[in-house]
Parts: sequence; C-alpha cells; structure tokens
Amino acid sequence: MAIFFRLSIPESLALEKIDEKFAGPCDCDGYLSLIGDRHNYTIGWERGKHADDFHAQVRAALGVTSETAPFWLVYERRDDRNDPGVNDIRNAAIRLSRAYEDAIVVTLSLLDRRDAAGDLELVLICFSDEVHRRNFKIRYEGKYVSE
Repeated sequence: MAIFFRLSIPESLALEKIDEKFAGPCDCDGYLSLIGDRHNYTIGWERGKHADDFHAQVRAALGVTSETAPFWLVYERRDDRNDPGVNDIRNAAIRLSRAYEDAIVVTLSLLDRRDAAGDLELVLICFSDEVHRRNFKIRYEGKYVSE
C-alpha cells in the first residue's frame, strides 16, 4: 500500500509552475499525457522542439481539458518526499478515477537534462463535477491506497 496522493496544490500554482518552467532557459525533455473516456493522447517534447511550441501545446491541451472537466486536483510528484514514481501515481489515478464520469487524468513531466532538482512532475485529476472532486479528495488524499 502506498500514499499516491499527497497534499494537492492549487490549480493556479500548478499553472504558475508550468509557466515559470518555460519562462527561463530550459534544457528539458518532457511529455503531456491525457487519459480519459474520450481522451487518450500524448504530446512529446523532444530535442529540437522549441520550448514555446511545447508550452503552447500544453496550454491548449489543458484548456480543452478544462472545458470537459473543469474541477481539478493537482498533485506534484517530488523526490524529496520520496513520492512514488509519476507513472505509479498516474496509474493509480486512472484506476481510481474510472468511477467518475468524464474524469481525465493528465500527466505533465518536464525533466531537466542537467539537474533533477529542476524537474517538474504533475498529475492532474480532472472531474466534470465538483462533487466528484471532493469525493476523490476525501477518499484518497493522504491515505494509503491498495495497489
């Protein structure tokens, strides 16, 4: 059993962290993945792709997500807390959110090529209804979840 969902961070802080990551010089690799009943795609940031292009794609994908599922819980994965891996968190979120209609799980991973301390890893669990978001938060945040 693991705690996959530590304290959530506000949506505005998550968007701020994303924008800050792209604001300065960034030598990163990354991806954004959306998984839901009607969504399943990944956008990659490979070498040679301009940061502004990837940033625009991320913002557009998050905009589309907020139209379908505007109520978000955002979890930041961090090494300094010994959090489970981002794929483990994402997989748990996908499994647990299936009970909620139109839920979308978004994973954003921006990995600094020079320093792991500069990594940004977010898992957003997006719901179509505020009641679903509150229910998920009460049931799973800060609690052990069976794998």
